[in-house]
Amino acid sequence: MSDISSLSHDHATSASLAEDINASLIKLKKAWGNTPGARFVTQVEIQQARENLARVVGTLLQEISKSERTRSDRKSEASLIPEEFIKGIRARYRNQFSYFVEDLAEALNDLKANRLSNRTINLLDEICDVADTTASVTFRRLWRR
Repeated sequence: MSDISSLSHDHATSASLAEDINASLIKLKKAWGNTPGARFVTQVEIQQARENLARVVGTLLQEISKSERTRSDRKSEASLIPEEFIKGIRARYRNQFSYFVEDLAEALNDLKANRLSNRTINLLDEICDVADTTASVTFRRLWRR
């Protein structure tokens, strides 16, 4: 794959992840926060958003638990989580990584148990922020070529 093709693929994957997380999180926030838009979000959409976020958080937990060597071996797999996103998560939480992993596991349990807390919402917001940043960085890299 050429350098441009590789960058384009990285950006598309990162942008898709950021979009998926953001869309799902907005639906959950509308329903959870009893906002005026909550009446336009169906229970099916809320359940799909919760399942989508649980899938992302679960995959993220698996990926950040792997060693560097194991992760480099996965490049042949089509992955939900781009490598740049994992690097961004590791950089953001490097000083408190073990706490972050615990919080991530708790958020996954909350999503699966159909309960939300401010802590879970805030963590999902932070993950969304890293995904948005990753998409922006890959986009700028692509434009520099």
